[in-house]
Amino acid sequence: MNISLRRLGAATLCAVAAGLPEGERLLSHTGFARLSYASDYPLLGRFLGRQLYVVDGDLPTDSIVAVMHRSGIRYAYLPAGPDAAEAVSRMYPASRFELVRQSRGSGEKLEDVRRYLFRLRSP
Repeated sequence: MNISLRRLGAATLCAVAAGLPEGERLLSHTGFARLSYASDYPLLGRFLGRQLYVVDGDLPTDSIVAVMHRSGIRYAYLPAGPDAAEAVSRMYPASRFELVRQSRGSGEKLEDVRRYLFRLRSP
């Protein structure tokens, strides 16, 4: 699959992730933002058929990569509050992941939340 996600300026990140082909499995990494579980439903895709693998909390990069390799997952979606920026950088280093897109939440309760979509780099 070769899609240009960076050119979708007005689209929300969750919509971009949800718009991946439904056969594209997705890692949903929760535990770093309020209401992070609320993205699960749209991430399942238009027909609710996407396989969504949920991990929670601070994990070593090698553990994240192992789950993704074992499950055939190329993309990880992660909402995180401002206090989690260091953890996100540590768990998803540029040497192992490409940051496909980053956006800010909208609305009173989510405006400080950043949402990240990472693609696992080929070994």
